[in-house]
Amino acid sequence: MADADPRALDAIFVPAQIAPAYQPVVDLTAGQVIGAEALARWPRLAVTPDQAFAYARARRRSADLDALCQRAALHSAAGATVPDSFDLFVNVAPDAGVDALVATSGSLQVVADLSARALDTDPEGFLADVAQLRSRGVGISLGHVDASDGTLAFLPFLAPDVVRINLAALLRRNGHQAGKLLDAVASYASRTGATVLAEGIETESQATAATRFGATLGQGWWFGHPGPLPVAVGTGGSSVPLLVGGDHADRQRRALAERDAWAPLPERAGSTLTERLIAAMGAPAA
Repeated sequence: MADADPRALDAIFVPAQIAPAYQPVVDLTAGQVIGAEALARWPRLAVTPDQAFAYARARRRSADLDALCQRAALHSAAGATVPDSFDLFVNVAPDAGVDALVATSGSLQVVADLSARALDTDPEGFLADVAQLRSRGVGISLGHVDASDGTLAFLPFLAPDVVRINLAALLRRNGHQAGKLLDAVASYASRTGATVLAEGIETESQATAATRFGATLGQGWWFGHPGPLPVAVGTGGSSVPLLVGGDHADRQRRALAERDAWAPLPERAGSTLTERLIAAMGAPAA
């Protein structure tokens, strides 16, 4: 791929140049579109998303660009004709903050797409972001959970409303690793009522497989490519249920007492990451 024009790259920070695209999120059982993921695009600049975000990182402006993309996604979706129950999934980069996302979003139910990898770099900031989003009624979608790096162990603390499973990444694992991940996610969803979303679905057989391992929502080219809203005729399934019952901080602390919460990662129970998470949640270390 050819390098982008430097002048075009400088213009990625101009709000008017950001034209969000939306990829449908589908209820795998009903076959209805229930929402969409907002994806940043710069069609007038001939700049790809990879080029744009790499340029922002190189200039230490990732947070600025992510905030602009969040605002653009909310503004564009608020002006579209979609049902009140429509779920808008918006990506939040680990170092970007959430101020833009907690702004008024109209009647849309907004779900923040977060990466569990942020736990390794700034667990306290990650928890603070989650708490701020929840206080404004924003849902939490968590991706990049993994049995090998211990992020599965923190599902009870973060209590995401949606857990995302990437099919391509899953297929690269051996059977034991894949099974461990799916069993843990299914167990969490069963205990809490959380939703499992399978992303990267490109064929009918993959959609069928996703339902077999417990996913109720799907996303991928099989259902539609990114485009303008509304993403499909007949949009209007049920919103993703948010896990808002009771005080969230209390639920986090109670999760510390669950012995099986540490089962995926017993060898790291005394790690620095774990201690920092416990301190951030205001709970005593065991």
